[in-house]
Amino acid sequence: MSFVLRDDPEAPPPLPSETLLLQRLPALDRPPPGATEPGPGESGEGDGHHEVTLVLNPRAWGNLPSDTRVTLKIPRALEGLRTALSRELDTAYALGGWPMVDQLAQGVFGFEQYASLGEFVPRGRLAGAQVSDARSERLMSVLRERVPPDRAALFRAFEQLRGELADWGTECLKVLQEYAVCRAVTEELPACDAATLEEARRYLSLSATDDASVRKALADPAAPHVQSLVGPEGRALAKALGELAGTYRTFKSAQRDFEATLPSRKAAKGAVWLALLSPALGFSTLAAGALADRGKDAGDASAGARLARASGEFQAHFAETAVRYPVVFKLGHCLDQGESVWRGQTVRALQDTLEASAELSALLGEEPEKVWKFTRLVDRCVVTGLAAHAPIAARAAADRMLLETRTPPFARVNAGIQLLSMPLGLVPFPPAQGVVALVSVLGDAAEMLESYLRTHEQRLGFRAALDPGRALGADSSYTSTLVQGAFVALGLLPIPGAIKEWAQSGTEATRAAALRKAALRRAEEAP
Repeated sequence: MSFVLRDDPEAPPPLPSETLLLQRLPALDRPPPGATEPGPGESGEGDGHHEVTLVLNPRAWGNLPSDTRVTLKIPRALEGLRTALSRELDTAYALGGWPMVDQLAQGVFGFEQYASLGEFVPRGRLAGAQVSDARSERLMSVLRERVPPDRAALFRAFEQLRGELADWGTECLKVLQEYAVCRAVTEELPACDAATLEEARRYLSLSATDDASVRKALADPAAPHVQSLVGPEGRALAKALGELAGTYRTFKSAQRDFEATLPSRKAAKGAVWLALLSPALGFSTLAAGALADRGKDAGDASAGARLARASGEFQAHFAETAVRYPVVFKLGHCLDQGESVWRGQTVRALQDTLEASAELSALLGEEPEKVWKFTRLVDRCVVTGLAAHAPIAARAAADRMLLETRTPPFARVNAGIQLLSMPLGLVPFPPAQGVVALVSVLGDAAEMLESYLRTHEQRLGFRAALDPGRALGADSSYTSTLVQGAFVALGLLPIPGAIKEWAQSGTEATRAAALRKAALRRAEEAP
């Protein structure tokens, strides 16, 4: 990102997101580490270095074996101690996040001393926590109480710098969230809308081409049925889709021929994916050779090579067509159908893109924290807006986005319900079985709804742009929602039987009580 000078008369006015950054970036300026004031009994002078030895746990750093020791040298003189320690702390955080910072804390404490702390071993339960996590704070409390005297100044400086880094990370996330929301709502989503409206002008039969008229035409529910591909480039799009459809049919025919040569469906699936991915991954010839060898064993040596070639040709043709006509990115599912379907799907794709953009803009306006669901947007904001702080800002953003992938609340609650329902369902008491089944179904239904809402929000970032390169987030699948729906259906199956058994047992109990009363009455009437 380049900022323009306000006193330049020829420069365009700054964008809203640039104005926001100019106001908020000073809050991220970090003062020089400076020197640490000597503590009680410390002179502040010293020769040599502290040796900080640590083992890089694979949870934070996967390129070294878990038993490899790394030794850092930190000056003993307080004047240089804080500077060197700040550099190592920032590096540890950028490379491995707070788990690696905690490992550095163990080295600052003293590797051998830390290893002797019994329950607090390097791979123990207190290592590798977020800075705000109680486990991490407990770890620092334990180390603070037991730090050796010769490392007191070192550990005290580390703890101060660690707190400053945590505060900086919190402020960085606030700035980044504000910047990302502002950029999405005022720049990226309007740019996506402008591209979508331009695509509509290119292909559709419109009586007026201003933005408001195009939006009104696309807002008509009947638009997919009344619009035609007769705009300035509508016929060119239809022709391009027809040519792409021919390549697609050739590819599907080669795929079916290849599958017919394989001995099993399982083998076919893996080999077909190899053929599909080989052109994109750059080893088409190698994949074709491997597939041809497999085809020889099955009786057809050329089927694999034909599939690899057809797959590469289709991918190249699709990419070329989509660059010229971006709406094609949304039409891949209907390439094997006719122009009447393409026309309707083109309009629906334009409608869906505008609707998703409007919904996402409203969502971010009401709940700004939802911006962390859209990884592509956040990554772009880190690179362009926080370039000066990129390494540690990227780590802070990555850790924050990782929180969005945690198991959601209803899913965690439902997991506990399912664990309890298994033993309780075996209790030979129909009312209890019915209640357990009903609670289990309600838990599955709540998790299904939660899964749908999470997926729907995540897909908004992808749906809001015709061109995937402009998308705010990656596409998501409703597969987990469908699976959860199947569990809900399965959970409903035992409920009618439990209710019937409950009613039947109640009827039998009433009948048995009546028989007992009759028997007692007869016994009383007998002489």
